[in-house]
Amino acid sequence: AETDHLLPTVVRFLNDGKKIANEELPGVPALGFAVPGEYDRPQRVGITALVRAADPILVGDLLAHEFQHIYDMYAGRYYTIDSELRGFKMDVLYLKILKQTTPAKYDELINSNNDATRRGMIDAAQFSQAFEKGPQPFFETIAFGHQYSRWEEGVFQGRVPLKEAVDPQLGAARELGGMRLLREQEKIRTALLEKEQEDIRKKREAFPSRDLDVKLEKSTKDLTSARNLYTYYDSQVTLKEIRLRRMQSEVEWMDMKARKKGIPLEPFDLSLSVDKDYVIP
Repeated sequence: AETDHLLPTVVRFLNDGKKIANEELPGVPALGFAVPGEYDRPQRVGITALVRAADPILVGDLLAHEFQHIYDMYAGRYYTIDSELRGFKMDVLYLKILKQTTPAKYDELINSNNDATRRGMIDAAQFSQAFEKGPQPFFETIAFGHQYSRWEEGVFQGRVPLKEAVDPQLGAARELGGMRLLREQEKIRTALLEKEQEDIRKKREAFPSRDLDVKLEKSTKDLTSARNLYTYYDSQVTLKEIRLRRMQSEVEWMDMKARKKGIPLEPFDLSLSVDKDYVIP
């Protein structure tokens, strides 16, 4: 029941003319990856050499993981560590279904002489155990064990959980506030440089000189730079407003579901599919 959205997602993806390709991700030891396209629609799925040598059933597991990401793209859920948790939850369910329906094949994979297959099954067993322990151990196993998140002294690299991404004190809202401030500064600077350029031009027209030529050229270059920065900050503000609101909508939806069920608010969005109450702003 939790995976019945997956096949329609594959059908939609292929009907949209998208491809599953043999492809490597430079510098990243990934088994596979889903590539977003324009306007948050999926572009393609890549399968790397690390898994191509494995048993086809394990490749199917990888595709189930990646098509969970594809589903999220279609649904309008932006990529956070919650997205990866949902992908790995799909792995857990895929292998659980395999074990229940075809136990002999499951045992064959665990004891396979193919190193890629056996390593994949060992890894799956570890994060499946973490999943059964609860959301927090599952998060720690995926985020840090699979290196989606890491700290080097005071420097963070990687993805954060959805609820941290929307936290006003440390998430995207703080960056958005900074971008708005920088945009306003460049707007003021642009206006001042426009006035400066016009004043120099009038002086130069009345009293031409090489000194005023130099001043006008410098003022024009500074104005061009200010306009470019304003345009950059303005585009960033717009895109980040869209993405932040979308993530806030996801948090509101998952918290609403918890309140309806009368359970504590959940730390991560582990719902593989969205329902009719999910609103895309």
